Amino acid sequence: MEYHNFGTPPENCVFFRGGSSGNFLTSTIFNNLYKDHIPDPQEYTTTYLPGWNEWMFRSEHPDRAILELHHLNLWFREENTQYGEEVYTPSRYRECLTKIWHNVNFIVIQPNHNIEFTENLSKMKMCIQSGYPHTPDEPYPLEFWRKIALHYNYFSWIARKKGINLIDVDYGELFEFNTRKEVLRICEFLKKPYSQQMVNDIKDYHSKNLELFNKHDYQLKLKPLT
Repeated sequence: MEYHNFGTPPENCVFFRGGSSGNFLTSTIFNNLYKDHIPDPQEYTTTYLPGWNEWMFRSEHPDRAILELHHLNLWFREENTQYGEEVYTPSRYRECLTKIWHNVNFIVIQPNHNIEFTENLSKMKMCIQSGYPHTPDEPYPLEFWRKIALHYNYFSWIARKKGINLIDVDYGELFEFNTRKEVLRICEFLKKPYSQQMVNDIKDYHSKNLELFNKHDYQLKLKPLT
């Protein structure tokens, strides 16, 4: 098997399923916790696209980035594998967690029971970007999505068993129900001072997402942990 080579892993990585706001979270972490305290902030780019409330984060650090983002499924994508065809194998987990990504601090966004919300958030924004019709009434592949959420749960479980330093952040808790507490946890994990501005950014971002849902008739709300 030939897997894609992603280069040198970063010091800190936001690990997330597409649609669970990883670009935004990485951007606000960088802007509030790192940007004013590193030698070359121009090596990192945060871009805001207001039409669909989307953030893009990119690192162009020539060596080891202080912060980056990544998707779990990319670890298991062979050179000719298409999206959705990835096979999650124990051997590949072992290779990544013990040889390649073993010295990375992971902030893992867990969609958990809000996977329907995050998947439709992604779908809606792609529709806005592309100009395709919005079809919130289409049937949703819930079982497929739930399996994806379980993959991220399993990643955190196996990574901890391998001694990886990570923090799980529940999507609903971070973006609506306990934002301040989750930001405090992230700051402590990264050994950075607490940022109220980061809390404000998250609340503003989530509010704008809800406005877009309402505008395009996506009747979805986040559910708290039970």
